[in-house]
Amino acid sequence: MRRVGLVGAGVLGSIHLKYLVKNPDIDLVGVAESSSERVKELKKDHDIPFFNTYQELPELDCVLIVTPTATHYEIASYFISKGIHTFIEKPVASVLSDAKKLKQMADKSGSIVQIGHVERFNPVITWVEDKIDTPRFIQAERLAPFSVSGRITDVGAILDLMIHDIDLVNAFVKSPLIDIETVGLSALGEKDDMAITRLKFQNGCYAILSVSRLSLKKERKMRIFQKQGYFSLDLLKLKVKSVTGSLEGGKLALKPLLKRFKRKETLMLEQKEFFNAVDEGRPPRVTLDDGIKALEIAEKIEEKIKEA
Repeated sequence: MRRVGLVGAGVLGSIHLKYLVKNPDIDLVGVAESSSERVKELKKDHDIPFFNTYQELPELDCVLIVTPTATHYEIASYFISKGIHTFIEKPVASVLSDAKKLKQMADKSGSIVQIGHVERFNPVITWVEDKIDTPRFIQAERLAPFSVSGRITDVGAILDLMIHDIDLVNAFVKSPLIDIETVGLSALGEKDDMAITRLKFQNGCYAILSVSRLSLKKERKMRIFQKQGYFSLDLLKLKVKSVTGSLEGGKLALKPLLKRFKRKETLMLEQKEFFNAVDEGRPPRVTLDDGIKALEIAEKIEEKIKEA
């Protein structure tokens, strides 16, 4: 049975913890959390060892890092260099150079690393991904209310929100990026809170991504246009509208489709994928390379916004 540790038990980390304690196939040997108040609350529901620092965790096979982005490199490098299989919440690191160093460490140590781009496990995405073959235009909109307690505040909207859609676009387009145009602004602090970005890929595909964490409502939508049809995805309400068309006997034949999905525990699914990848000795669904590619584009977008 795999010996597993968790680093970080804040808002998102506590959700990861909930699934870890229910997993009969692992041995959760400890949780590292620096907040004594947080530990006091968690101990009411969980009879497991808690530690003040990640260095105090006992011997591990796997670790999940769910801490502020600025700490990812320091913590991940500690475990990856020891050959411990590592899950890192998105984004993989604060800066691209650190992410590439983690890649070098993982290649040397043999550590399997998965990045927490949880949208890949959304049932809408898992259903549509094998139906996307020649995307020509993608439009994505991701809105969220600003919350100091519930949202990531150590990074801006690009690394907090847009990076999800950057990762999805990379997964769909599978072509090098050749141009970026973007505009963004900060309203409540030093970090960007809103942005609109246009990406151009080598294969001719364009993507327009817009994000805001100053919205009064949550919204996660994406439209994908390709030859002979398009898909309209609602990643929050879990539904897909699609229209495919073809010329039959000189006439245009359209086939509309509306499909709804049941809500799934996506964090649990990505944990399961991580442990399965470790057990089977294979790359996970969202690899360290995927996280690096998404961060590289996100970093270029942030640089463009600063230049403007």
